[in-house]
Formats: sequence, C-alpha cells, structure tokens
Amino acid sequence: MEKILEVKEYDQITCNERYRNSSKYKFLEKKFYQELRAYIENVTRNSDSYVNQAFGKKFSGSREEEGKPFMLIHQESGVGEVIEARNFVGLIQLESGMKIQILPKIEFGTGADETREVLLKMLKEMKNFSGWKLSAAKLASGSTNLYDIFIDMYLQEAKLLVKRGLRSDYEKVEGNLKSYKGKLLVSRQLRENLVHQERFYVRYQKFTRNRAENRLIKTTLLRLKKAASREKQIQEIRNLLPVFEEIPVSSNIRNDFEKVRADRNSREYEQIIQWSKVFLEDESFACFSGNEKARSLLFPMEELYENYVACRLKKHRENTWKVFPQDGGHTLFDSPKRFQIRPDIVLRREDKCVILDTKWKLLEDNQWNNYGIKSADMYQMYAYSKRYKAQDIWLLYPMTEWMKKQEKIVYDSGVEDAGFPTRVHIFGVDVADINGSLDKLLTAIEAEKGA
Repeated sequence: MEKILEVKEYDQITCNERYRNSSKYKFLEKKFYQELRAYIENVTRNSDSYVNQAFGKKFSGSREEEGKPFMLIHQESGVGEVIEARNFVGLIQLESGMKIQILPKIEFGTGADETREVLLKMLKEMKNFSGWKLSAAKLASGSTNLYDIFIDMYLQEAKLLVKRGLRSDYEKVEGNLKSYKGKLLVSRQLRENLVHQERFYVRYQKFTRNRAENRLIKTTLLRLKKAASREKQIQEIRNLLPVFEEIPVSSNIRNDFEKVRADRNSREYEQIIQWSKVFLEDESFACFSGNEKARSLLFPMEELYENYVACRLKKHRENTWKVFPQDGGHTLFDSPKRFQIRPDIVLRREDKCVILDTKWKLLEDNQWNNYGIKSADMYQMYAYSKRYKAQDIWLLYPMTEWMKKQEKIVYDSGVEDAGFPTRVHIFGVDVADINGSLDKLLTAIEAEKGA
C-alpha cells in the first residue's frame, strides 16, 4: 500500500503520539518525520532562493513572507516540535518512499476530490503544462500522487513522439576510414596514416538521431526509470528505451538544452522538452534540490492562483478586453523613475483601463474589521489607480459561502480625490467554476460607470 500523508497549506505535522488522531495536527511516524526534517534542512541549507521555471521568475517563499522556506520547523506549546507546511502545494517524496502531498488550504467545490481536480486544471494553465492532457480522474481518486501523474504524462508524450518518429539531424563526425568522403584532415592524416596510405582521416556529416532533443529525452527516461514507483511505468519506459538505443545519454544537460532549436521541423518536441527540464533540472518550477531518491514538486499557491485567473481571463474575453498579466509599464515616481509597480492583471479597452489584483486569502464575514483586508493592500491599490489613471480596481479573493450572499463591497475615495475617484471592488472568484465567475466579473466591470 502506498505510504502517503495528505496535508493542506499551513497544516502542522507532528510525530508526538498523543496527537496521532488529532484534528488540529497531522501525525507522521517518527522515522518519516525525521526523514522529512532532514530533507527540509538539506534543501534550506543548499538553496538561497527557489527558482520557479514555470512562471519564469524567482521567488523566495510567498510575496508576504519572502525568504522563508517551503516548510518551517518550530516548537509548538504543549506539542513539541512541529513541521509547518507553507504556501506551496504539490508533492514531496522521501527516500523511504513516503510521500507528503500538499493541497490548497481552500477547498474548491464539494470537497477534497474536486479540490484535487481543480488543482490539476490550475496546473494545466502554467507555461510548462500548457497543451498536456492532465488526468483529473487519477488525482481525484487520491490513489496516485502528483509525481506519478507527471511521469504518466511524460510517457504519454514520449509514446506519441516515437509513434510519429524521432527526428534525425546531420552530425559532424571524424574518423579514419577506408574510403574517402567529406573533408580530409591533413594534419591528422599525416599523423595517423603515414604508413597506411590506403586510409583517410576525414570529417564528414552523418545523418543520425543523435541530436540534443533525443539525448535529453533518453536521459529523462533513464532518470524516470529510477524514480517511478509503479511497475507499469517502469515497463513502459523499458518499451521505449530500445528506440533510443543508438542515441547516447546527455553528457552536458545544460549545454544540450541550449542546443535545442525551435523551428517548424521540431515543433513536436516543444512540450516534451519543456517537461524534460522539469525532471532534469533542479531549477524547474519549484523542484527543490535533492538526491535521486528524495525529490519534490512544489508550486507557490499565490502565483498558481494569479496565473490561473490571468490565463483563463485571457482565453475567455480577449476579443473585448486586452489582458496584460504582470504589467510593468509604470513606476511610482517619474523623477527619477524608481519603484516599479506591477499589477497582477491590467485590462485595457480603447482608452479605458481596469486593474485586477489576485489575493490568495479567505476574507472574513466582518465588515467592521474590513473583512480582513490588509491596509497595505489598499495602499497598493490606490497607487495603482493613480499611476494607471484607473478609476476601478478589483481585488479578487477566493469565493466563500458568505460572499455568495453578500451585496457589492466597494471602497470609493470620492470624486474630489486627485481629479478622479478610486473605487476598489472586492470580488469573490469561484475557482471551481472559473468561467462562470469571470462572466460575472466582466459583467460587473462593464456595468461600472467609466468602464
């Protein structure tokens, strides 16, 4: 039976036997707890920052808690030492085979199964995942971990590539041949064949499958053969490897990735090469460094949520609004131009501009406490409004039950404010019904005066 512990963001893990059946803490056997602890310490010690290749930018923990590790080890009163998951979701696989699967703290739809399904949909919108057929059924079943699903997807793509046929290319080869072809290398000819004038030391071009893309795929398959936990996956890899028999493994992975060419003749390699980066490079999305038997695939939930909303919005209504994720066109000051501001999403239509900013946080049903909205977020939205000359700002929080019954929540600075008002709208996004939610959002935006 697969050894897996399922937790959520910010859950706390303990090996204290008194909390084996606790609703507040997640219990992990001491030997696995110590193994997880050692892995965290190793990663923290060897990683100054984490690189998120899928989003194409560096990050260190969450935006609000920059510099903190993906898991914290600290003391909890009355419990002892605990390990606290942070704002990453995904999977950690330890050397013993024990797996820690981390899900979002906010459930989507009807519960854990739908949360897993929606999480896969969110992952699908990431740059390196686009175009892949993600198996929601496998994740929803809870019997297969994320790493297994990613291996399955890689093997599916590899099989399609093999079926279409591996691409060949001309490779420069040197050799001492009995027949002349290509270009004679005079200095080598004199050195090697002074007494063997029947031979020719030449450089010529050979049409071969030994190209960077194929070397990387073979190297990935061999690595996955060691990492795979299911016999079916191992067997599929064994079936694929004979096709790559004449192709050597990559002796310099980074150099081979640089040699990959993006042209119409290698378009079918695009997806699988992106995924080879995921498995071969420690810098792929939030894949933290580790040995061959301990590894992790983790994603920062704030960026995952922001990216999902932006991508779905771009596909959903690109014909009426121009969508600019992570727009960096303004600085807070003009002289000198310093302190760049970067809203999550900017919508433009003709001369109209609307700012959207995603916040991965559950608001509370308490208007006297401003629903738990942080003052710093409001200051930030006000700055966006004035620099972009955008009257309407929309803060997008995950939908809660009380928000479904709530009338509009709007903070309005008034018409006398710096020539035009700033209106900050609070909107709940139902991630499980993203298209329906975006329909309502865009209808609300277009209903506002000035939009």
